[in-house]
This record gives sequence, structure tokens and C-alpha cells, in this order.
Amino acid sequence: MVGLSGSTQPKQDAKFRRTKIARNQALDRLVTRTQGWRVLRIWEHELTRKYERRLLARFRRHGLIS
Repeated sequence: MVGLSGSTQPKQDAKFRRTKIARNQALDRLVTRTQGWRVLRIWEHELTRKYERRLLARFRRHGLIS
């Protein structure tokens, strides 16, 4: 993944992958702007009981639940 701490850049087909990631990011920005979507990134480890309260609080802050 690009831009994440601890991430690495791909070594094989690096140019292709950078181009693909850039296209995906541009499409994501277009869709979120034109469709009025909001992005809330949730990591797999946050889907455990240990993080349940924190995750629910994030949902509330973003108006996803009351």
C-alpha cells in the first residue's frame, strides 16, 4: 500500500503499479465528490470486541449511527 506507515513500494512492475494506484485514487476522489460519498477507513483489527466502542464512536461522529 502506498502512504501507509510501514508500507513498501512494489519492486516488480513498479511503474505499472504506481500508475494503477494513481488512477484508482483519482477515481476515488471523483466518485466521492460527485456522489457525495464519505470514506471511513476501517482496518481489520478494528473489527474486534476490543475496539468496538471506539469504532461505534467513530460511526456516531460521522453520523452513520445515532
